[in-house]
Amino acid sequence: LLLGKMTLTNNQLCRLGETAVALELMKKGYDVINLNESLKNYKGADLLCVNGAGNKEDIYIQVKTGKSLKIDCGLTADAKTGIIAHLDEKVTCPWVFVHVTDDFKCDFYILTRDETRELLRSAHHWYVQETYSGRVLSKPVRVSVDVPWLEAKDYKATKLHKPFTNTLKKSAKDQWDKISL
Repeated sequence: LLLGKMTLTNNQLCRLGETAVALELMKKGYDVINLNESLKNYKGADLLCVNGAGNKEDIYIQVKTGKSLKIDCGLTADAKTGIIAHLDEKVTCPWVFVHVTDDFKCDFYILTRDETRELLRSAHHWYVQETYSGRVLSKPVRVSVDVPWLEAKDYKATKLHKPFTNTLKKSAKDQWDKISL
């Protein structure tokens, strides 16, 4: 990602997303701790929200940031079945997907833990299993989320894939109220 003449590494892009989410949460009354600042690659969450917006419990948040319309989730799915390894153990809190545009505008898509699990399961089953060609993948598949899926869009059939019916019924964009659920 270029900013003027500066190029952002993937780590810098991820930190940008975490910082942008933390700032949005602070605007909403949360105190936010970036877990990656003190614990490198904290397992299962990037941010911790405390003492905020009338919540009695601390809330962990996982942030996934991307520049393209496919945001990498840091997970892999089996090549033959599309089953995501350890999904329920790895998705334990709400996830915020941050799509960063070329002019550094951030779009935020917030999913509950259950919505994240359901979308990832159905989307990657579709990607691997719902093909017309009967293709068989030979290597594990990196799990990513298409931004249109986060906007609750379905995909029409293509030459390769059958139609995809999204598990989200409405756009997750700026659905910050899901953080406290």
